Amino acid sequence: MKREYRSFRTFPRKRYFPPPHKNEVNGKLVATKPLIYGGSVIDDFYLTFKDGRITAYYAATGQEALQSLIETEEGSHYLGEIALVSNNSPLSQADTLFYNTLFDENTACHIGIGNASPSNLQNGSNLSVKELKEAGLNTSLLLVNVAFGTEDMKVVGIKEGGTDVLLMKDGDFQF
Repeated sequence: MKREYRSFRTFPRKRYFPPPHKNEVNGKLVATKPLIYGGSVIDDFYLTFKDGRITAYYAATGQEALQSLIETEEGSHYLGEIALVSNNSPLSQADTLFYNTLFDENTACHIGIGNASPSNLQNGSNLSVKELKEAGLNTSLLLVNVAFGTEDMKVVGIKEGGTDVLLMKDGDFQF
């Protein structure tokens, strides 16, 4: 089954490692690997986004842990990070679950539920909290990464002005 993820608007190219805009993520994300959170395994789960906010979620395994994560506070209902990882990377090819989010996040594309790093914006460390919020960054008490992506995944970026740009096809970069 081909999957296409759209509506992950990021900031203009002049920014570094652009984070998702807090209020402009829409759609459903299906995790492709288990998430280890608070000593619990969360597996076979999805998140639904509307205007950036996680509005629905479900896990066949670890529903209470997923609920605890998302319901931590208001900021944990939004994204702070999105990372694209080629399905051809050495860690992805290892096809291993490390049971440690810091390792597992590097084996596949992932989103970060929670806090966005100001270092992802040009001169971001010099911006006030108000300026960071105005720029669309999410603030939260936590940042937890969720892996997604398949060998047949397609990712289309949307440039300012609405032009589509193919970023990934069949799980690999196209630029």
